Amino acid sequence: AVIDYSNRVGDLAKNYGFTNEQIQEFDYWATTSGTTIDEVLNSMKSLVTNTVSGADKFAKLGVALKDSSGATKSQRDLFLDTVDALNKVESQTERNAYILELFGDAGLNINQILGQSREELEALTEQGKELVVFISDDAIENATNFNMELAILGKQWQGLLSSIINGDEDVDAKMNIFID
Repeated sequence: AVIDYSNRVGDLAKNYGFTNEQIQEFDYWATTSGTTIDEVLNSMKSLVTNTVSGADKFAKLGVALKDSSGATKSQRDLFLDTVDALNKVESQTERNAYILELFGDAGLNINQILGQSREELEALTEQGKELVVFISDDAIENATNFNMELAILGKQWQGLLSSIINGDEDVDAKMNIFID
């Protein structure tokens, strides 16, 4: 279970452009809020897409896409700034409209996360770290490498079995390679 989880964290981090720690952070937020990491990442995908196609949506909410130095904010910071801005919207109807606009349908599935403040979410992250919920980058890399080696071994085994079944002449040589 730990190896599979580590492998998934590593894959999600690479696919979505987050660090391993951020993926685990989002997963912890999701777990403690009754949703899934997939819902969080789907909503993040919509949020990031809107930075290109809907910058005016962020402006209406009072969220800047650039930091004070003029650089584009990280996805995590943009998410947390948006969470804080959403929590200042008094009308639940208007708030949900913003959520749908910025996060898509997946946003409603992470409403419990969006209802927390930046400070509360960062406190959850610290809690996860204190409870040793997060796995180190080295452990995630080792798990990924282990799974890759295991997959290669499985393919070698399939090839060897195929050679045995087909009566190939070089079965002994293939067997020695497999054993080594």
